Amino acid sequence: MKLDHQVGTLSLGWCMILFGALFAVVMAGLLSFGFERNLFAEGWRHLVQTADRMPLLPQATQAATRMLQPRAAAIRKCIVKGKVVYSNLECEPTLAGPAGTRQPD
Repeated sequence: MKLDHQVGTLSLGWCMILFGALFAVVMAGLLSFGFERNLFAEGWRHLVQTADRMPLLPQATQAATRMLQPRAAAIRKCIVKGKVVYSNLECEPTLAGPAGTRQPD
């Protein structure tokens, strides 16, 4: 049985890709050490900080949703000219007259 191509092992093309990637990582490390920096540690710290912020994303989404939803105004009990009035606005002395007062619920 004659085979036209190599089967079951790494081809020359995949070896070139593998060694090119390895060479790039080693050169990045050597250049970072030459500039007295550790790019790998900085990259790892950036990844960890990003992962630490991810659990806050659902909480932030919920908080934003709550802020965008209209809130029901509190009903206040006021006395205007001697009559009890329920309103969602503040009881102001100018609107309530001299006898107008705001009473807590």
